[in-house]
Parts: sequence; C-alpha cells; structure tokens
Amino acid sequence: MTGPYAAPPKLSASFPVGPNGPLFVLEIASISAAPRATVLLMPPFAEEMNRSRYMLAQTGRALARQGFRVLLADPSSTGDSAGDFEQASWDRWIADLSFLRDMARLDTEPLWIGGVRTGALLAATLAHQEPDGIDGLLMIQPVLSGKRFLTQFLRLRVAAAMNRGQRESTAQLMEILKNGESVSVTGYPLGPDMAEQLTRLSLKDMPPPPDLPIEWIEIGSDERETDAIADILPPSWRTADRQARYHQDQAFWALPEPVAPPKIIALIQTALMSHHP
Repeated sequence: MTGPYAAPPKLSASFPVGPNGPLFVLEIASISAAPRATVLLMPPFAEEMNRSRYMLAQTGRALARQGFRVLLADPSSTGDSAGDFEQASWDRWIADLSFLRDMARLDTEPLWIGGVRTGALLAATLAHQEPDGIDGLLMIQPVLSGKRFLTQFLRLRVAAAMNRGQRESTAQLMEILKNGESVSVTGYPLGPDMAEQLTRLSLKDMPPPPDLPIEWIEIGSDERETDAIADILPPSWRTADRQARYHQDQAFWALPEPVAPPKIIALIQTALMSHHP
C-alpha cells in the first residue's frame, strides 16, 4: 500500500475516567496523516464480546489503514473497564457512551458511533436520546429487540440446566430478576436493573434523526441480493439516503474460535469510505 496512510497503524490503550469509573479504550490510528473520521465502536454482550474482540481489532486495523481513527471501548463492568458485570446496567452504559462521544469530539474530524449486536443497539439508543455530536451510525448486525435478546440470553442457562438434568424456564428466571435478584448465565451474573432496562428497548421505537447517515451491515447464512434487504431497517428508520448492506458469512459473534471474515471487514470499509472518500 502506498499513500499517506501506508505506515502500519499505531495502537495505544488508555483508561479515561468516565461516569462509572475508568474505561478501557484502545485507539487504532494512522501515524502518518490526519484521520478522515473517528469511529467509536462498542462490543456486544457477555460472551459475544469475547468472541468479537478479534474481529473488532482487525476491523480497526483495516479502517486505520484507510485513514480512519478507531476507538474500541469496553463499557463499565465489562472487559478491562472498572466494575463487576453484576453492576452493569443499560443506563450506566449509555452514560459511558455519552462520555466517550464527548471525549472523541474533542478532535475536529467527523464522529461515527456504532458497534456489533447490542453494541449497535447501545449506539442507536444514544443517537435517539442525545444525537448532538454524532455524524453517523455504523450498525453491525444490530439487536432489534432488547426483550427478545434477553429471552435468548436466559435460554443459555435453561439449556445448561437441561444438560445437568435440571429444569428451569425463562419465565422462572425473569421472576427471579423481577424480585431484585441476579441470575448467573454462562458465568455472567445478570443484574435486575440490566434485565429490566433491556426489556424496554426496541429499535423501531428509537429512530435516529432523519438526516443522520446510517450504514447497516447485516450478516446471514442465506443468499440474498443486496438491494433486496431495504426492509431490514425498521420502518421508522428508513430514508432515501440510508444504506443496508447484506453479506452471507459466518456469525463471528457466536463462534467459539475467533474469526475476522475479510469480506465483512471489506464491507465495513466500503460503507465508511462511501461517506469519507
């Protein structure tokens, strides 16, 4: 590769003190030229976060080689940020992301926020509640319904109990959470605040500002034509200049071994370059 971004990207870690304590932030950027834009990416939930780390890091490197500055952040009570998972709540994560957005805006380049799965849902929540200072949304396989996601997450514990010859149901687990107790799912202690807040989240009820650019990356196992998936976006999200891009590939957030599908990374690069050539 030649040109102003030919040098290998620089990686630097920091722990800015957010509203809920120190947050781990990995910055990936070119050292040879000013960035086209900053992209702040949030990871998915619980074990999906661990399985997506390699993909997010490789995506960050690829975007940095095209001139983007990428910030990969762990919300409070996850990863290398302060706090225990049981303390996590959606409201706390929104406060974290709002802080990170303001921190990133100290630079002059445009700012995109986004993420994978619940990370995308988190970015969409902030864009709906506090759109100022956000120049675009990058939605990678976003979770559409927090309530449905929570049910699927609890089913992991139900399945594990069945394998041990025990019987549980998602309804029983929800009752425990409603009574103010935590529930451990695959080693992650889910707190009642997080569970209650997730049940209230739905993308269709949180449309971003109508003029905000959006790139929506959808990944699936079946073959589809790219221009046949406009209906993937909730009706409240659809405007003429928004783009949904579909690719048939592996669900990297669900695989036990870390993968970084190159065609998905290329799709993300193409999406952002279409706004910052």
